Amino acid sequence: MLLKRCDTNYIEYNVDIEEGSVFDNEYLEKFVGKIFKDSPNERLLIIVVDANDIPRGYYEIGATSEDEVVFSISTIIRNVLLTGYTRFLLVHNHPDNDDKISYEDYVSYKEIKEISEYLGLEYIGDYVCCEGELKSCEEYDEDDIANFSFDLSIKKKTFIYFLILIYFVLLLIYVMKGVL
Repeated sequence: MLLKRCDTNYIEYNVDIEEGSVFDNEYLEKFVGKIFKDSPNERLLIIVVDANDIPRGYYEIGATSEDEVVFSISTIIRNVLLTGYTRFLLVHNHPDNDDKISYEDYVSYKEIKEISEYLGLEYIGDYVCCEGELKSCEEYDEDDIANFSFDLSIKKKTFIYFLILIYFVLLLIYVMKGVL
């Protein structure tokens, strides 16, 4: 079976793999392994499936770096709707081979699940691929504090510092008006 990347007609993006069910972990690991290969960056796939759980197409979305994929939920939903299929799953890789489900992975899984149910789409699941093995985002352990990330992105930190600077400038202006 030749599985087509949905957002392009370039033949090199097609995946040649035998037909199988996405609920067969070995099959799914082989399928995403062909796409991820030894990618140095984290990548996110939307895989649409038919009523028989057979993959019928995939999208790779998001801006990627070595340790994150930036995406919007609306992009995921839009791409699923464009295929005409109502069932889908997400798979992303951890190039550093960290097998922990992050808090961000878990939260995005929950948000996408809620929106999908509202729209009548069947969100099969969200998986992390590391060292060729898949782990479901449903397996997130809220008690495992090592999984929880308090790290803010650089943009958020910069914005917070900017707001603090504005506050101090306004405070200085207020004090200076009282002195003069």
